[in-house]
Amino acid sequence: MMIVDLIDEVDLKDKLRLLGAPIHQEQRLADVQETVLLWLENDPKHLALIHGLCNELQQSHITVHPSVMQVITALDQASQ
Repeated sequence: MMIVDLIDEVDLKDKLRLLGAPIHQEQRLADVQETVLLWLENDPKHLALIHGLCNELQQSHITVHPSVMQVITALDQASQ
C-alpha cells in the first residue's frame, strides 16, 4: 500500500491561518482566495510570507490538490 502526502484545502487553510490570514475553515476555497487577496492588498507586510509559503508548496515534492494549486498560483502571483 502506497501512502501519498497530499496538500488539500484543509492543509492550505491551516497554513494560511498560521501566517495570520483572516480566514475560517468553513470558507469555500474561492472565498479563501478572495479573503487573502484582500488582506494582502490592505496589509502588504504579509506579502513576503505568502510568497514564501506559495514557493514552498510549489517546489515541494508533496502532491497538491489541483484546486488548491490554483489558489496557490493566484496568491503567488499577487504576492510578487
